[in-house]
Amino acid sequence: MDPISATFEDAEYAPVGVPAGAFDSLTLQTCKPCPASTSSRRVKEPNYPLVLFSPGLGNSRLLYSAIAQQLSSTGYIVVTIDHTYDADIVTFPGNVTILAANITTDAQVEDDLKVRVEDVSFILDQLQRPSIISRLIPGRTCGLDTSKVGIYGHSLGGATAAEAMLSDSRLIGGINLD
Repeated sequence: MDPISATFEDAEYAPVGVPAGAFDSLTLQTCKPCPASTSSRRVKEPNYPLVLFSPGLGNSRLLYSAIAQQLSSTGYIVVTIDHTYDADIVTFPGNVTILAANITTDAQVEDDLKVRVEDVSFILDQLQRPSIISRLIPGRTCGLDTSKVGIYGHSLGGATAAEAMLSDSRLIGGINLD
């Protein structure tokens, strides 16, 4: 977890007894680099199944890292989503941070759900681009197969999964962890 998000989460969870520095000490293996080719022949890159994750309202994707890592360890590429203005904190490159908006009414939640569904489709579009993937997965030179993707989510993330499956045919299955 980046230091800014870790400090923020420490303060958020201190009232329930989580000790200071707990989030800063968390580490996560995010990916295994693709093997480098030792010949001039182009080696076919492995095509692992892709799964997206959407967190609950007001939560960072980083708080669900253990679940994502476990699923990844079974052979899936797992991409977790922070929905900007919805997650409690999102830290972008250059340490630009955006905190959650105050989403409290049913109408605001419905509007937020629409934006989340758009986020999912946007991310699937981006994951097809080799220039994006090569930055995320060192050694990978092509985009990911986004034609048959799973999605899971917690709470509003589960609703996001269900709604996204209705609007994007690339999503072929989903789970609500609620």
